Amino acid sequence: MRFAMYAEREWRRDAPASTATTEREAPDGDRRAATGEAAVHDFAATVARAVDADEVRRALAAAARWAAGDAASWLAPDDEAARGVATIPVRAAGGRVWGRIEVGRPGGDAARHATAVRRLETVATLAALAFDRLDRAGRAARPSAEGGEPAPEPALHDATLLSAVLPFAIGQARRHEEPLSVLFIAIDQLRGVRDLLGAAEADRVVARVGARVAGLLRSSDLVGRLDDDRLMAILPRAELHDARQVGEKLARKAAADPALSGLPLGISLSVGAAELPTSATTLGGLLDAADAALSEARRRTSKPAARS
Repeated sequence: MRFAMYAEREWRRDAPASTATTEREAPDGDRRAATGEAAVHDFAATVARAVDADEVRRALAAAARWAAGDAASWLAPDDEAARGVATIPVRAAGGRVWGRIEVGRPGGDAARHATAVRRLETVATLAALAFDRLDRAGRAARPSAEGGEPAPEPALHDATLLSAVLPFAIGQARRHEEPLSVLFIAIDQLRGVRDLLGAAEADRVVARVGARVAGLLRSSDLVGRLDDDRLMAILPRAELHDARQVGEKLARKAAADPALSGLPLGISLSVGAAELPTSATTLGGLLDAADAALSEARRRTSKPAARS
């Protein structure tokens, strides 16, 4: 199943991977949009370096004011203030809501704030990732008594969050002239698990494998579950040969861990890798290249060994 994010974000599959334009290059009418994109990039850089949640909140409040002026405000989850014409939740992996951004005033004109809302949706996604990172780091650093809270599992995100982060990650890569790779990961035995044990058990297998994959990658990498139960990993600053090596490592680790599925069943992974700009120069092309690489990996996995 192809990503739901194409329809949700109305991306053109032949669109460039980033439409970032510098203010110097942009026509007068486009300079405001170019400046807006630069501000979102600056926000991303700030929260990526943040060492505590207060720093993220300050940056988020500043970004909200920049995007919509006095018409936007940052609210904590338990704040009962009146809602605006648009509410943007800052929702992390697992569904936890860290707060919300209110845009406009009750009864106001929603169309007037449409551009600000689009930008703030990206800001909210980046802020949620930062809050989630800081929360997991804090819980991992706290000493726990014997039998206390276990170490937090790495976050496994969903397709909705990936759909917001991937175009931004591609824009960052192009902005800084850095490579960016993606992995498509399939659990080869998943169809059999679903047929024999049901959809609920297959769902648990995907969650366990996804958490394990996230734990094997860098903290800057992002792992998510797609709508068709495949996994996708976004690897910033990774060239194609690096991504392929990562995929091989993931496949080896899965094969060497018979308990990974949580069932009396060993599993294997097929992994396809693609890189921007080596494999493709557009967003749709990058995903298609990773999809094709995954299909080739699955064909190799299922091909019977030749008899001697």
